[in-house]
This record gives sequence, C-alpha cells and structure tokens, in this order.
Amino acid sequence: MSARVAFARGLLEHPSNLPQLPFAWLEAPRAAELRWTREVPDWHRPDRWPQGRLFGPPGEYRWQCRGGKIHAVLLLEEGEAFPEGFEAPLRLEAAPKADAADGELLLWGEWVDPGQDSRSNPEGGPLFYTPSLPSVQTYPLDPGLSMAPPATPRLVVRRYRQQDAPEEHFERCVAVRLHPGKEAEDA
Repeated sequence: MSARVAFARGLLEHPSNLPQLPFAWLEAPRAAELRWTREVPDWHRPDRWPQGRLFGPPGEYRWQCRGGKIHAVLLLEEGEAFPEGFEAPLRLEAAPKADAADGELLLWGEWVDPGQDSRSNPEGGPLFYTPSLPSVQTYPLDPGLSMAPPATPRLVVRRYRQQDAPEEHFERCVAVRLHPGKEAEDA
C-alpha cells in the first residue's frame, strides 16, 4: 500500500477541501472526544478544539494550534490531491511484513449492557464504562452491531514507513470498530 504525507504551518483556518473523513478525535485542555465527524459540527474551531485528528479510509488530518496558528499534517492514500498550502509531500509504503496488517488499540470501557443496567443504557447503544474515567464513553460505532460481551471497542491503526528513509515510521488512525472477542473468534 502506498500513501503520501505532507505538512502545513501557520494556517489561519482548516482547509475546506479535505477528503471525507468520518471519524473525529478531538482534544481540548479539559475535554477529549472520539465521535463521528458529523456529530461534531464545530471540530474546525481552533478555540474549541486546539488539537485533534480527522480520519477514515482516505487518510488522516492532524492538527495542533500554536500561537493562534494551525500546524497540520495530512496523510492520504493514493489518488487524493493535497489542499493548497501543504508542503514537502513524502511517499510512504506499508510497514514491513511483521507490521503490515492494520493494528488495533483497545479503547477504554466495557459495554453498558441494558439487560443489567437498563437505566444507564435503555436503547442498548455504544456506551462503555470504566471506573477509571469520570464519564461513560461513547464511541462512533455503526448502529446495529451486536455489543454483547466480550466484544471490545478498538481503534484501527495503519503503519507506514518513508520510501526513501525506511527508518522513518508513520502511524495513522483508520477506523473505530467493535472487536468480537476471543470467544466469538473461536466459535
């Protein structure tokens, strides 16, 4: 798999012609969210979300605000053009065979089962709880998925290396999914 990555410094606003990236991972001093992008219409406000990333199958857009300006990195799978202002594109390739498959990072919490706690999750939606976090986590999972334990929410990541400098590695988010768990895999 081949991809490209480029950067932009000192942007006053986010590019308007980003590819469709369905997931948003947003960070602020007192808040963090992992949602469907359409559920966070203010993701582009640097005063609200000074750093974050949008991601999905076409690529990943990351940013951080410094001194009132946006510094961004955009990683795109082949075929997409970079928005104006992005510089120094590098060609990437899939990581070596040992790391070639998409990886998964386990997200916080266990599903709030409405069979055991109907008040907390009456609709049986993607609500996950862990005592170490102060609130229930909601992840952008497709509706209608079977949430039955031992399924766990996962962040899917893809690894790359720079074609002309193989020691340089890049990792990007691809999707959020529900992993069925060990018992379901063995069935």
